[in-house]
Amino acid sequence: MTTSILGVHGVGMTFDGAGGRHTALEDISFDIGARDLVAIVGESGCGKTTLLRIMAGLQRPTTGDVRLAGVPIVRPEPQVCLVFQHYAATLLPWRNALDNVLFGLRPRGAEGRQLRQSALALLDRMGLAADARRFPWELSGGMQQRVALARALIRRPRVLLSTSRSTPWTSARARPSRSCS
Repeated sequence: MTTSILGVHGVGMTFDGAGGRHTALEDISFDIGARDLVAIVGESGCGKTTLLRIMAGLQRPTTGDVRLAGVPIVRPEPQVCLVFQHYAATLLPWRNALDNVLFGLRPRGAEGRQLRQSALALLDRMGLAADARRFPWELSGGMQQRVALARALIRRPRVLLSTSRSTPWTSARARPSRSCS
């Protein structure tokens, strides 16, 4: 039996708008194990991104809850990272690839040097070692996507979520950092 790392229980989401109340999600429940790879599939507008935002703690559900290792997620959870489909909009154009990966992390001294080395190693694993000093507007769309993914992975999240249908881990140039077996 697999232990659940992320549990979604009875999640529902409704929105009030000009056209009245809209139900985006209704009574969604499932558990994800520590090494599970899960795809949420559905037509445009069915609530996939809303569910992922709730799972990451970026949005509160109208009903139900999401739990990380049994603990309710009630605010943005650093152990759950979400990489958005529009990854280019999340990269800062005035920061190079390396600085985008490190964005939001502020360690100093030896810890900062180690984190910088880890970020460079991660970019290398993504096939971007030679591009660490390039700015987002100098990178292809796929390269930008891998930078956005590296920014999530540098935090060593317990759960990685993505709204993208085409993910950088399917790229021949991106090498997984560890086996999932």
